[in-house]
Amino acid sequence: MKRIYLDWNVVSNLKRESYQKLKELLLDKNYSLLIPYSSAHFDDLMKSNMEGNVYFNQDMENLTTLCGDHLLTWDLKLGIIPSKCLLENYQIDHVDKKELSKHMDFNFLVEDLDEGCQELGIPRMGNLLKTLWTFHPTGIEITEENSGMLKKMFPNLTSDSSMWDLLQDIGPFAQKLMQDREYYKDFRKSINESGFKVEANSGNWDAEDVIHNIDSFLMRMGVDMSCVDLATTSFKDDAKSNTHYNRFTSSYNMLDMIGYKSDKLPKQTDSFQNVATDGEHAFFASYCDIFVVGDKKLASKAQVLYHEFNIDTLIVSPDDFQDDFENIIGKIGKNDFELLEEVVAAMSYESPIEYRPSTEDHPVEVSVYKLPFKYFDYFTHVIHSIDFKEKVNVLTFMFSGKYQSKFAFFTELESLFDQATKSYGITFDDYDSVKNKFVYDDNFGGAYWSMGNIFVHLGRQEVNSLPSISFSWPNTE
Repeated sequence: MKRIYLDWNVVSNLKRESYQKLKELLLDKNYSLLIPYSSAHFDDLMKSNMEGNVYFNQDMENLTTLCGDHLLTWDLKLGIIPSKCLLENYQIDHVDKKELSKHMDFNFLVEDLDEGCQELGIPRMGNLLKTLWTFHPTGIEITEENSGMLKKMFPNLTSDSSMWDLLQDIGPFAQKLMQDREYYKDFRKSINESGFKVEANSGNWDAEDVIHNIDSFLMRMGVDMSCVDLATTSFKDDAKSNTHYNRFTSSYNMLDMIGYKSDKLPKQTDSFQNVATDGEHAFFASYCDIFVVGDKKLASKAQVLYHEFNIDTLIVSPDDFQDDFENIIGKIGKNDFELLEEVVAAMSYESPIEYRPSTEDHPVEVSVYKLPFKYFDYFTHVIHSIDFKEKVNVLTFMFSGKYQSKFAFFTELESLFDQATKSYGITFDDYDSVKNKFVYDDNFGGAYWSMGNIFVHLGRQEVNSLPSISFSWPNTE
């Protein structure tokens, strides 16, 4: 299957007549497409959740129709999470950005900590921390150069302020940054006026040169760190926070702040939250094959970061996706045996991307090939192993991608199982039970077929629970 991720610009335009052909293609059952929605889609959707707004229901209906129960979220502990959840049942469990100041109210946090300590029967730590912070200076030196910026961020900050005084201003600052359009634009302008603004023609740079050029710009400014290092400096030494999500989204926000393809935020309801949510869309799309983007500035920043983080997701505009649909989606409609013949033929003239010769200690020759299409609409690579001791050949098909192969959606596993049984037959009594175990039981041994001297096994890999299918036969050489 092809995982297709749509940015909000595309989703919100699907209710327009001009987008109906694209919508029909996305819904065409003849193509194996999987279109997930994410927590970023939910954030965008909820912006229009107000009485009398007919577009809210239309957008929700389109998302539900296209995405079904395929949800992508991020968890600090668990990482990327593919869930089976309909949009109407999705209850957002991360911080409501509209109530950000409440969640960062340190008086509230201190009280909450004290209540927790009391319940556990241990001394109250909240007020103890508050007292320590009250007598601890901020260590921030207010100068003529930084006073303007600091005043915007922390209006109550003085040379005599304590850490507790500073913490009191963090919540309101974060709230205004997220929700107040003019505040963010003015804040970004102040950053640019202080010298941190890339040159005006940066929009003409090739995507692969952008980060390098920004790094050079920062060096000229006297900043002895790269663009990505600067964006992630606040958490790079914190193992829990130094995640792909934080590195990617912080870098995206940094690009916007220093003037690379900055979002103009034309609507009165726009704010930094729009920028942050766009960064999340680009992040979630990195776990998909294709990112269909109607927002050109989002597409440009995503392309830059996909190059920087070595992400092979294809970025395409809705017009190009529609006009070149079948070429972009790839091979369809062929049965397994026709495709297998193409794979074997390709291996005879293509050079492997990895090769390990057999040795006396390990008499197994291994060649790895990248497939020109998705075998069974899923597998991207094939490993050809020749075991000279056991005299057996093995072709093992796997799905490999830096981010896409972190997980498999339940629908991908169901489709793979259905295609395998269609090709090789049903060799077990309870089809639904075996299929359910393959999809939901990571420890399931798999399904087996025997066709003459060829042995076929469909199972889940022990190392990552991803599916694989192998063909083994005697080596007569």
